[in-house]
Amino acid sequence: MSALHLFYLLKILKEETDCTHVLTLQDIQDKLNNRHPDYPIKETGVRNSLQSLQQLCDTHVLPFKLEVHPGSHNQFSYRLIRPKFGLNEARLAFDSISASPFLSSSQKKDLLTQMEILLSHYDMRRLRNRLQTRSCLLPSSQLPETLEKLYQAIDDNHLVSFDYYKFDLCGNRILTKHYANIQPLRIVWADERHYLQALNPEHSIEDQQRCYHADRMQNVQVILQICNGFQS
Repeated sequence: MSALHLFYLLKILKEETDCTHVLTLQDIQDKLNNRHPDYPIKETGVRNSLQSLQQLCDTHVLPFKLEVHPGSHNQFSYRLIRPKFGLNEARLAFDSISASPFLSSSQKKDLLTQMEILLSHYDMRRLRNRLQTRSCLLPSSQLPETLEKLYQAIDDNHLVSFDYYKFDLCGNRILTKHYANIQPLRIVWADERHYLQALNPEHSIEDQQRCYHADRMQNVQVILQICNGFQS
């Protein structure tokens, strides 16, 4: 058994089996030899590869479950199961990513491609008809990085500075103000947007708490100093 055969085996099982589709040992051997004639494998090699794959799944090295089902004439069939992630969950996740106004087209494509790894070819064919979206605003491709810096500042109790923009009707960004020495408190999800609740020292102590659209922030910088001069 070679690592290459194990990789090819996993690919075939992932693509062509699921909760309703199985492959026999002979099916797997035929597909391996047809797809990769330069790396022929015998029945004993397929059995050894299946045993190794079973061990990887049982020890949770791989996020799958390999099921073995006995059949007639001592024939066994095999299928790879994706635990707790079926077609309905996949459709909801795919539609949520597709509908997000905060991710660029390339970011959406990258995320969806990574999720497709968890699906079989049968499920992928059923997901061809996906949610189509249109947006009048320019999505912020920096939102994931912005949120990461904000969470970092909250965890470390640091201040942040950032440029704050608004969008015109054509989706163009217009700089409205630069904020400095802002103390972030928490990230809130409301009305399908990320908001930063924070304290702004430009205002009086009783009026410092403010709310900012995270997708309108650019050039977020974490100020590495402990903030202890504000009051909520």
